[in-house]
Amino acid sequence: MNILGIACSPRPRGNSTILLETAIDYLGSQGNKTNIVRLRELKFKPCIGCESCSKTGICIFKDDLVDLFQKIEDTDKLIIAAPVFSMNINALAKGMIDRAQMYWARKYVLKVNEKPPKPGMFISTAGMNLQGVHDCSKKTIKYFYKMLDVKYKLEFFVNQVDPPGEILSKPDKLTKFKDMLKTF
Repeated sequence: MNILGIACSPRPRGNSTILLETAIDYLGSQGNKTNIVRLRELKFKPCIGCESCSKTGICIFKDDLVDLFQKIEDTDKLIIAAPVFSMNINALAKGMIDRAQMYWARKYVLKVNEKPPKPGMFISTAGMNLQGVHDCSKKTIKYFYKMLDVKYKLEFFVNQVDPPGEILSKPDKLTKFKDMLKTF
């Protein structure tokens, strides 16, 4: 299997990124070909709502997201890891999702044939333990996956991890996560 992980945290050692690296290391040790893309290292413009993709199925911008979207298309399984900022998915993740509007246009406007769904996982962390802190992010990722013909298969959320690397001080969460990865 070819597995792509997208790290959406702006922090180089953010908690969601550490969990993604853990997943990719484990899945790679199982004989899968794995790759991580770190959004913080990409240069890309935000969607400007020009609707060109509704006519052509292609975004007008030619930046680092072109390669990322090709990797998403080519992968067998997709993992997105994004922290919660201000009760929703963080800005880098949202910027990538907004730019993927062309997939919505292909599917719902241009009626391009859907592909068989591939499995997807969503990893998210939050600094607080407020009930529902992941609800908006989860909904955003579910609709993004639907647009991409990705089946939302697994999720792993951890609250009360704010400083970069704090997840490493929670071995019980890491053990639970590693056990869950066996089902992906």
